[in-house]
Amino acid sequence: MQRWETERRTQRPIGRHQVIAAVATAIITVACTGGSAVPTATTSLLEGTTTPTPAHSATDGVLRIGLLLPETGPGEIFGDALGRAAGLAVSEINLHGGVGGRDVEVVRRDEGSDIATAGRAMGELIDAGVDVIVGPASSNVTLGVLRQAVDARRVVCSPTASAISLDGFPDSGYFLRTIPSDRLQTVALAELISRSGSRTASVLFPDDEFGEGFEASIRQELNSRGVDVHKSIAYKTAATDVTALVGAVADGHSDVLVVIGDVTSGSRVLRAIAEGTDTQIPIFVNDALRRSPLAATVATRPLLSRVRGVSALAVPEPGAFVTDMTAVNPQQAIDYSAYAYDCVMLAALATVSTGGDDPALTIQAMADVSSQGVRCFDFATCSAQLVPSYNIDFDGPSGRIELNPE
Repeated sequence: MQRWETERRTQRPIGRHQVIAAVATAIITVACTGGSAVPTATTSLLEGTTTPTPAHSATDGVLRIGLLLPETGPGEIFGDALGRAAGLAVSEINLHGGVGGRDVEVVRRDEGSDIATAGRAMGELIDAGVDVIVGPASSNVTLGVLRQAVDARRVVCSPTASAISLDGFPDSGYFLRTIPSDRLQTVALAELISRSGSRTASVLFPDDEFGEGFEASIRQELNSRGVDVHKSIAYKTAATDVTALVGAVADGHSDVLVVIGDVTSGSRVLRAIAEGTDTQIPIFVNDALRRSPLAATVATRPLLSRVRGVSALAVPEPGAFVTDMTAVNPQQAIDYSAYAYDCVMLAALATVSTGGDDPALTIQAMADVSSQGVRCFDFATCSAQLVPSYNIDFDGPSGRIELNPE
């Protein structure tokens, strides 16, 4: 079963087209992940090149993957690793004959840092005839551009868009994600706070769909564990001055402070707290801030010693995938990259299963090849086992995968 990390560890997702996991014991135990037998393979896809993009039909017999990941802006920190992981998956697939005897093709576009940029890129991918879009990485961007893909009947698999607002998005069955929903993250975070002995909390959250959904869920989970939310304060993500928040969090009426945010805005909040107050209140953060290299650089070391949090397992167990991802640069952060690899692999195996690249069939088959079958861990083995009377259960480097098609 997929691992999460709390402080050092936690658990995994639920809901429409998401990975299923047991919540009750996930914080306490770390279940085993399946072995990986990913062959070493390299192609120009790993060097960031882009396949030419002539106009294509979405059902022309070629599996065409669109990568909509951040190549510029704050998200670039993770975007490069996500793209490399997707490239590794495509390399492995093509090394073993491709899909239907034809190489998988890749079209890359920059998600950028806002909905406008991502919207234009999404339109270009659709016009290029991609069947499956891996991305966007940002939850807010996904919320802003997902309707374009759904209306065009393209499969969208996000490796990192975890917002609770996406749980019930009217996606007509065309959207899935391989990372857990933040709803389970709030369960893990509330449990961590409760176990710290805290009985009151203040919450700082971004004034957007992501933040509002997270705040509502963490409030509910904290209350159910006997932790009262003393105050909740929304902040503008575009604000450059968040010093006004400092006084609000230093009133001494809460045992802990919960800071929710993305890499950029959340880091500004942490800096304001570090520089504007001498409070020693423990701070709990969401996954974007716990794992963010940027957050670590803007917060002072004394503050960091008081920051705790949870995140989906960001870096998989050592093995072939990690070796391949770090071959070029051993120091490169590869956080969450396994989720992008799994998006590509599931799409390819689903296309092999259906015998064509119709996105409407692919999205359903992605759930089928991830559960209730013979477990397998690489494209060559999994695709060879896909015969009419045989079902497979693919588990990738991110761990145990079971997609819920409901």
